Amino acid sequence: METAPPSLVSKARTAFNSAAAKAERVFTDLKSDREEEKQSTRDVNDSQVGSLLRIDSISEENE
Repeated sequence: METAPPSLVSKARTAFNSAAAKAERVFTDLKSDREEEKQSTRDVNDSQVGSLLRIDSISEENE
């Protein structure tokens, strides 16, 4: 027994679901990249604050 070829609606549904899944992966990747960038920025800022505190303590010792 032969099966009927997929209908236009079935093809459209498949295409829509595929596009939605791809969009979800893209948004997830963007969110992940954004969170990594925020963490990286925090690490750099923490490092800069630590450096400034060390410089401040050295200058206080020399006074």
